[in-house]
Amino acid sequence: MRFTWLPAICLFFLSACSSPADPTLAAADRFQGFLDALPEPGPGFAIVAVSSDEVLISHVSGARRASTAAPMRADTPVYIASQTKAFMGLLAARLDADGVLSLDSTLADHWPDLVLPGDLDPADWTMRDLLSHEFPLRAPPVAVMEAYVGEVYARDYPRLLALYGEVREPGFSYSNLGYNIYSAILMDVTGRSWQAWLDTAVFDPLGMANSSAITSDLEASTLSWGHIWQGEALGWYEMPPKPDAIMQSAGGLFVSPEDMAVWLQMILRREGPAGSGLSAEIIDEGLAPAAALDRDPEARMPCEAYALGWGVCEFQGTRVYQHGGGYTGTRSFMAVAPELDVAIAVFANSTRETSWLRRETVFQFLQEVMQDPGAADAAQERIEAFESRLAQHHANALSREAEARANPRWGGWDWSPAQSEISAFAGEYTTGEPYLDLAIVEDRHGLHLVWGHWRMQLEPATENVFAGHPGPFQTMEPVTFLRGLDGAVTGLEYDGHVYQRVGID
Repeated sequence: MRFTWLPAICLFFLSACSSPADPTLAAADRFQGFLDALPEPGPGFAIVAVSSDEVLISHVSGARRASTAAPMRADTPVYIASQTKAFMGLLAARLDADGVLSLDSTLADHWPDLVLPGDLDPADWTMRDLLSHEFPLRAPPVAVMEAYVGEVYARDYPRLLALYGEVREPGFSYSNLGYNIYSAILMDVTGRSWQAWLDTAVFDPLGMANSSAITSDLEASTLSWGHIWQGEALGWYEMPPKPDAIMQSAGGLFVSPEDMAVWLQMILRREGPAGSGLSAEIIDEGLAPAAALDRDPEARMPCEAYALGWGVCEFQGTRVYQHGGGYTGTRSFMAVAPELDVAIAVFANSTRETSWLRRETVFQFLQEVMQDPGAADAAQERIEAFESRLAQHHANALSREAEARANPRWGGWDWSPAQSEISAFAGEYTTGEPYLDLAIVEDRHGLHLVWGHWRMQLEPATENVFAGHPGPFQTMEPVTFLRGLDGAVTGLEYDGHVYQRVGID
């Protein structure tokens, strides 16, 4: 049974836990004033900020789904995308400490028959390298499959890495692939999925009852949806929660704001509750720098290293561990400053300037806690800047779309096939690799490319070329159909792959 690990009095009655003279509590009051004056990005927005003993801020507003106006709440599960990596890093540190899967074991230890492209030797690369983005291999089709299309089975990873792997320059390079490989090896070693391990080793001990790596484990009506702003005429375009099959280990968690408070407090305290098995040594392992980064002197929060799912950074001379998350229709961010004994997380269920907002909100909170004399002016500047950005947001999106449509690849949009011609493209297509199989389907809205859970509407552009639209203001992708000598559709080209139409010899 799960339990909630937070002092209830401190959660709801901060005055019972802190003196009014507490400078951190005073900083939280100033920060709350900033949030109250900040325009809402919509539909929903949430922020939690904590110290090791208290929930300083629990700011939740708006809707978890625009069309129903169902309210965002502190217990609403929100998709946090790449912040999943920090949870996986802690899990990996625990499994290392418990002797389940060593961080220093190599690819060759687990997959002795693995053959990698180029001169990469599987014996040279460890689980720690995978989780700190040091493994110098790319495999773009695999990353796309995991995040957008469907489950990639652990047993197929060695074959897919050999088939699609591309050697890259050595050193740190952020991607999802290392985490996906780690979770495949974990499945091979233990016979249990990363989701099951995360549940029993992290969520259950912490009492995170409204968080899961399996969407269907959560009540569907309580979940936050993603949103894209289409302008006043069309309003919000809704993105449904990710299905189980694409909740992958580099980006596959729903976490509620109140559960995130528990997580952040554990990081600050450097221990989980009694009997949880989450010790200071495990947490320190997860936060220990594992890969060096090129420090950007112009960055507001420059990062010098990457740990197991955390950027190791600095803000105005103070060490900060941070990680963001982004997926279609949602943005999030979390930051932990142990020297200040504070941490903060931001959730937005839209992409309406929220990439900018999530970081600036964190900066404002840290400035308040640090009693930066420029914090009040910075707050006003951020409020005004965000108002301006919201006003310009849709115009910018329209401008980018117009520029994309003017690309010569679309041939001036000079093709208007008849309905009978459109129907001729429908069918199933294959490259011979089952993971890449797709279908072209027709409905009353026209043609769609369907690849697992990935779906694009196809708009005729120039003869035999369609523009694939994944959603409003998203990158259009060309789908080029191939014909035989008799004019019949025999295949297509998409995403660098050539497909043959099924049933055509």
